[in-house]
Amino acid sequence: MKKLLVFFLLLFQVSFSQHQLTEVQKLAATCKIWGFLKYYHPNVAAGQFDWDEQLFSILSKVEKSDTKEEFSEVIENWIASLGDVSKIEIIDKHPEENYFYKNLDFSWFTNSSLFSDKLSNMLHFIKENRYQGKHFYIYMKTDAGGKGIREVEMDEPGGIPSLQHEKRPETFTWKEKKYRLLTLFRYWNLIEYFAPNKYLTDKKWNQCLNDILPNIIFAKDELSYNYALLELVTNLNDSHATYYISDHNPNLLLPFYHNFLPVLLNIVEDKFVVTKILNDSLAKKNDLKVGDVILKLNHKTLEDYKNEYRNKIPASNEAYFEKNLLLQLRRLPAKKIDIKFERNGKIKKKSIELYSETFFDDLKKATNGEKYKIIEGNIAYLNLENIYEEDLKIILPLIKNTKGLIIDIRNYPNGVHLELAKFLNASPKEYVKQIYADLKYPGRFIWEKVLLCGEDNLDNYKGKVVVLVNNETISHAEWTTMCLQVSENAIVMGSQTAGADGWNASVKIIFNHFVTTFTGKGVFYPDGKETQRIGIIPDIEVLPTIEGIRNNKDEVLERAIEYINLGF
Repeated sequence: MKKLLVFFLLLFQVSFSQHQLTEVQKLAATCKIWGFLKYYHPNVAAGQFDWDEQLFSILSKVEKSDTKEEFSEVIENWIASLGDVSKIEIIDKHPEENYFYKNLDFSWFTNSSLFSDKLSNMLHFIKENRYQGKHFYIYMKTDAGGKGIREVEMDEPGGIPSLQHEKRPETFTWKEKKYRLLTLFRYWNLIEYFAPNKYLTDKKWNQCLNDILPNIIFAKDELSYNYALLELVTNLNDSHATYYISDHNPNLLLPFYHNFLPVLLNIVEDKFVVTKILNDSLAKKNDLKVGDVILKLNHKTLEDYKNEYRNKIPASNEAYFEKNLLLQLRRLPAKKIDIKFERNGKIKKKSIELYSETFFDDLKKATNGEKYKIIEGNIAYLNLENIYEEDLKIILPLIKNTKGLIIDIRNYPNGVHLELAKFLNASPKEYVKQIYADLKYPGRFIWEKVLLCGEDNLDNYKGKVVVLVNNETISHAEWTTMCLQVSENAIVMGSQTAGADGWNASVKIIFNHFVTTFTGKGVFYPDGKETQRIGIIPDIEVLPTIEGIRNNKDEVLERAIEYINLGF
C-alpha cells in the first residue's frame, strides 16, 4: 500500500512539473505577444494605448500564472480589453513574387504547451486582419530624392526602419526588472519584424530570446545587464550592429583606453603581426620591427582574445570580427605590458611601453592623401578614400588610355561609383537589388527594382580593371564594389569584405540609454544572391603574408599589377 501511495505521489509530481511553466517560458511568450500586438493589433498599432504601461500591468498578472491554462487566460483577457478587431479584406499592392518571406515566422502561435486553442486562434485572427494604416511606433525614412533624410510616405517604396514615440520612463533604472524587460522587448521585436537579414543569424532569433532572458531577469549589476544586451546585439551577426550606452558611460562595456601601442598590429596567417610603425623613435626604443610576430600580448594569445571578445564584438563574419578586435586591442589600460614575440626564428620576451595619443600627432598630419598615380607599365591606380566626384573630372581623362586600372577600395569611398561606372561601362548594367520592410505586414519585406549603373558610352575605358578589397571594405564600400565589378574587363581581388552592405539603421531603443544600429535594408545581387555576411567574394583571393610584410610589400597590389600585365 505504501509503495502504491509513493508511486501516485511521484506520478502527480511529474505531471504537475510538466504543466508548470517556467519564468523564461512565460516572459519569452509575453515578449512575442506584446511585440506582435504592438505592430499588428489595429488599436495598438494606431497608438491608442500607452503600450509600455500595458506591459508593466500584464507582467504582474503573467508572473502569478503557473500553468498554460492560467497564462492563456491572462493573455486572452488582455487582448479582449484592447477592443474589437474587425474582419477586413487585405489586398496586396504588389504581385506575390515581389515579396520576401524568409524573415516571417508565426509558428509560435501554435505552441500547444504554452497557448490554448482559443489564444492561438485570437492571434491568428489579428494577423489576418492586421493594421493597415500609418503606424504610431514605427516609420520608414529615406534620403532619396536629394531632399535630406525624411519620412517615407505611405505606399512609397524603400526606406529603412526607425522607431518613434518610444518614450523613456521618468523613473527608468536598470535596477528594476520591468525596465530591463521593456528594453529587451523593444529591441527584440524591432529586429523580429524589421531587420531584413534576421534569417541569416547563426542562432535563431527565438532562441536568442530564450538564452538571454535569464541574464536579463537575474542581472546582478549594471555591467552584467548591459553585457547581456550587447551579447544579444552580437547575435545579429551584422557588421553594422552596435550597442551604445549614451547617458553616463558610453564606454562601460568596451572601454576606450588612452594608452597606445607604438605600432599597428594586423592578423596575418592567424597570428598577430606588426605591420606598421606609428612612431619611429618609440618603436626603436621598444625594439619593435615590422614583421615581428606577437605570440602573446599582455600574457594572452590571439585565441584568448578571440574567446574573450566573441560575444562583445558584432560582426557578419570572422574577417570583420578580427578587424574590430584589432581596433579594441590598439588601446590598452596599462602603460606597460609584456609581450612574447618571434623574430628571425627566435622567440623573445620583453616589456614594452604604451603612449598617449599626443605621441602620434605627426602621424595624423602625414596621412596618405594620394588620389591617383600611374604605375610603371602604364597602369593607373585610384585610391577611392581620397577621391571625390570633382576629382574625377581631372583624373579620368588622364588615365583614359592606360593599359589597366587598379581601383583600391580597401577603405571607405566617397560616393563616386556612379560616375566611375559611366567611365567604365559601354552600356547600363544591373548591379544590385534590395528589400525593405513592409509596414502593412511586419516581418515581410518587399523587393525593390534592380538598380543600374553606367550609361551608353562607346568611348568607355577599354583596359583591364582590378578592384581591390579586404575586411576594411564595408557598407558603401561593398556597394561601390558591386557597382564596379559589373564593368567590362573588371575583376575583384583581395580578401573577404565585411558583409554588411546597405544603409545603416540607427535607432534609440531607450533614449539616452540604449542606442543601436543594424543593416536596415537587405542587399542582393540582381540574381538574388546574398551579400550580407558573405560580403563581396573576390574573383582572385590574395592574402598578405608575414614574409611579404617583412619585405615591405603590398602583395595584393603587386598581384593586381601582375594580372594586368599577364592577363591571369
